[in-house]
Amino acid sequence: MFFLTTFLESVSLVSVPWYRRLNQALRALFGQPALPAAKVFCREADSKAFSTFIMDPRWSLRVITDGLKRCAEAALAAISTSHALFPVFHDTTELNWGGKRLGLFPLHGSTNAAKSGMLLHASLLTVPQSGSAWMPVTLSHVETLVRSPKATAKASKAKAKHEVVVKSASEALRWTRGVEATNELLEGYRQRALHIADCEADNFAVFAAASEKGHHFIIRAKHSRKLLDAAGATSKLEETIDLEAGVDMAELHLPQRKPSDKPAKNKAHPPRQARRAKIKIGWHEVTLARPAKASRNLPTTMTLRLVWVREDPQTIPAGEKGIDWHLLTSLDVPDEAAAREVVANYRKRWMIEDYFKVFKVGTAVEARQHETRETLERMIGLLLVVAMAMFRSLKAWRESPEAAAETVFDEETIEVLKLIDVSSKPKQLRNFAQLTVEQVLIAIARLGGYKSSSKPPGMLVIWRGFWELDRAKHAIRAASKQPTNGRNPPNH
Repeated sequence: MFFLTTFLESVSLVSVPWYRRLNQALRALFGQPALPAAKVFCREADSKAFSTFIMDPRWSLRVITDGLKRCAEAALAAISTSHALFPVFHDTTELNWGGKRLGLFPLHGSTNAAKSGMLLHASLLTVPQSGSAWMPVTLSHVETLVRSPKATAKASKAKAKHEVVVKSASEALRWTRGVEATNELLEGYRQRALHIADCEADNFAVFAAASEKGHHFIIRAKHSRKLLDAAGATSKLEETIDLEAGVDMAELHLPQRKPSDKPAKNKAHPPRQARRAKIKIGWHEVTLARPAKASRNLPTTMTLRLVWVREDPQTIPAGEKGIDWHLLTSLDVPDEAAAREVVANYRKRWMIEDYFKVFKVGTAVEARQHETRETLERMIGLLLVVAMAMFRSLKAWRESPEAAAETVFDEETIEVLKLIDVSSKPKQLRNFAQLTVEQVLIAIARLGGYKSSSKPPGMLVIWRGFWELDRAKHAIRAASKQPTNGRNPPNH
């Protein structure tokens, strides 16, 4: 299944001219996503048409998110067997733009700050493949949130006084909305989700939503929650951890984390050196008590499994914090193997972080100059689709490099690459009867200027290769007088 093709077939048709502009916009942005619109389009008329298109009030981010949902439905409908669980990663990222934008306000600090921003919350649906690989399908839920000036000012004052910052109800409930939307999507195809999220999702209401009707979750705890034992006595989650009962785990590779130019990010995720951490792991059952301020519609208690991971102090460099994870899960954890699997599955949460990196860095979304929230959201919608198409190609290459190229790329892409290969030296593709995903992606990267054989191509050089490939397709279509407009979606 080719993502952009499926998306364009799934999106609601506002009008035929609108669809043609969407088709053209996605093709152009996929080729050079980080460039301003004025430079992406070769003709001035196309650039002006795109400006009109992005400001068209007849469509919004909702049109894009509905199209993404239909992509998920198409993928689920094509799956003939029932999987045990579909992993879904939930996360929120900040988007900031310089200057004031209509309808947006600073996410942090004074209301007079020279930045405007919004939160982008997304749920990434994946499907288990052979072995332990999980491949991204699409986004099952997307929403944006804006903080009001009053809420931002109130939060800044609370932090200054070292008080607890209480988020707005709408912002806090984004996790529940993402979980419920994904559950509803999967239930329509008799499938179930495994929701995975970081400590921001540590919310009793999220636990309840993520574990109903056969769904499950793995969420890292942020709070030392109140627990109940069989006799009704209370304790704190941290107090139940018995280091002596833990078992040694294989060393865990922790990659380097470079310092950020954003103080808040450094505080949440401090810089660290790359190291091999010695880890101890343990697991046991816990019964959570419903928080006093939680809705009375939620259960009074919830029995879960706690899998804790703690680093040996001997491997922690001076001045750094060691690994100390408290993973709450609704899955059964009867033994060490199951506990290790919970940890391994939680560590795959970085997949959505990688997608956000492709989205934010690869498309330069925070460099866009649109002046209102509505136009920025439309642009975000287009770039989410473009980033997902690229991300799926990269994941397919990294997880299944030897898979048949036809599982990721369309026939036109492969044939055009073979035509280009005829005149190239040395020839890369003609000697293979069955091309693999890796061979095709390397060939695309070479179009973008990739020459090294000692290290894999990066995202930007692959993106430049797709741009050159698209130009080649246009030239071949023009030579054969095939139409390139109308409801004929680009194939990437």
